[in-house]
Amino acid sequence: MDQHDKENRHKFFSNVGMWMKLSRDDKSTHNKRCTQTNLGEHLGVTFQQIQKYEKNSNDVSLWNFIRLCDYFGHNPKNVIDTARANGFIEVKVVEKDGTNGQLDRQENTRIE
Repeated sequence: MDQHDKENRHKFFSNVGMWMKLSRDDKSTHNKRCTQTNLGEHLGVTFQQIQKYEKNSNDVSLWNFIRLCDYFGHNPKNVIDTARANGFIEVKVVEKDGTNGQLDRQENTRIE
């Protein structure tokens, strides 16, 4: 993973942590006060792990990301699309020209 990919990953998971915190605090997404403990119990992790997700100390696994989306009533694709639209995920263009599938990092294209 090059430096650009690391920065992109950091931005995405930072956005996920911020989204988790905002969703926990948003009373319209659930009927009761959602604490880190409540959310941790739902995911099967400790409240300390939720803190680490929110502070971007640890990455959220794909499985827990999907469970978080379900808990807050969000479609995972919509959360990812929103992150993409806000610049937290960079999309690489895929070009198909019949060659061997090497990635050209300078042009951000995949040659297939």
